[in-house]
Amino acid sequence: VADEQGRYELSNLPQVAGKLYAWHPRAGLSSKSLPSDQDHNFSLNITRAKVPKHLNKFGQSYRAKRE
Repeated sequence: VADEQGRYELSNLPQVAGKLYAWHPRAGLSSKSLPSDQDHNFSLNITRAKVPKHLNKFGQSYRAKRE
């Protein structure tokens, strides 16, 4: 889970090559191939706008959860 600034750290991982996958509801799925011998930075580009709170078609708030 990222902090308030969107940063995260994965620690104590084995030093082997692999692929890192990251997902965000407003950015979709991204991946990056990682060689085993260096530190990495990984960024997600937010491309979808945040949906503002709004009312349903009846002018009422949405239910928090369905029964």
